Amino acid sequence: MYRSKRKGRNTYEIFTPEMGDVVMKRVEIDNKLRHALEDGDFYLKYQALMDSQTQSIIGAEALIRWDDEELGEVSPEEFVPLAEESGLIVEIGDWVLDTALANVKKWREQTEHKDFYIAINLSSRQFRGKDIIKNISDVLKKHELPGSCLELEITERLLMKDVPHVVYLLEQFKDMGIRLSIDDFGTGYSSLSYLKRFPFDVLKIDKSFISGIGEDLDDSALCEAIIAMAHSLGLSIIGEGVENKEQFEFLDQRGVETIQGYYISEPMVDEEFMKFIAISEWIETTV
Repeated sequence: MYRSKRKGRNTYEIFTPEMGDVVMKRVEIDNKLRHALEDGDFYLKYQALMDSQTQSIIGAEALIRWDDEELGEVSPEEFVPLAEESGLIVEIGDWVLDTALANVKKWREQTEHKDFYIAINLSSRQFRGKDIIKNISDVLKKHELPGSCLELEITERLLMKDVPHVVYLLEQFKDMGIRLSIDDFGTGYSSLSYLKRFPFDVLKIDKSFISGIGEDLDDSALCEAIIAMAHSLGLSIIGEGVENKEQFEFLDQRGVETIQGYYISEPMVDEEFMKFIAISEWIETTV
C-alpha cells in the first residue's frame, strides 16, 4: 500500500515475500530505534572540509552512525527516515548538536584550528520545531561557542512550505552568526527563486554531479553552471563526494572554495579525527 502511494494516484503493487521481509526489518529497526539513544548506540563520524586554496582543514561535517548489538551497523538511509516519521529525530538531532559542538570546543582548544566549524544537517522535524532557535542558542552557550562555529545544512524540500516562517527562522540563524548551507543542490526542485529569497551563505553541489566530472560531459557542464550561478549570487560553494585528483582540480580551477570527500579524508570517529588534524597541522607547518 505504501509503495503504491509513493508512486502516486491510480497505481497498484503486488505483494511479494520479499516485501514482507522488508516490512519485518523495518519494524525491527523501528522498535530498536526507540532505545538506541538511551542505550548509547549512536555515535558520530566526522568528514573533513578543506579550503581548496590553502589546502588546510577548516571544518568537518558531523555524520550520525548507529551500531546495534544484534543488527550491527544500521545505515542512516534506513533509520533516519523512520526517526523522522516517529518524531525521534528531534531528540537524536539534539544529541548530534550537543555532541558535535562539544568536540568542536575541544578541537579549538587543543589544536591551532581556532576557527574550526562543524556542519550539521537539520531535519525537517527539527527545523519546524517551535523551540529550534532556543535549543541551538542554549547549546552554543553551554559550550561557550560563537554561532560562527556552526553551519546548518538545509535541504531544498524544507524551503517549499510556509515560506514566511522559513525566512524568519533563517534570518534568526543568521543573526546568531550561523552559516546556512543549502544541501544536495540540484537533486530537488532547484528553484532559483529561493536562492534569492533566502539568506544562504553556502551552496553544496550534490555528489551525484561531482562523480560524473571527467566522465559525463553533462555533469561537468552542470557543475560549471551551478558554480557560476552561485558565485554570481555571492554564495560560496562546497563540492562534496570528491574522490580523485581530477575532480578536485576541476572544482579548484573554477573557484570552489571548500572540498569534501574521500580524496580529502574518510569519515572518522573523534579520536581518529583529532590525529588527522594534528597530521594536517604538521604538514602545513613543514611544507
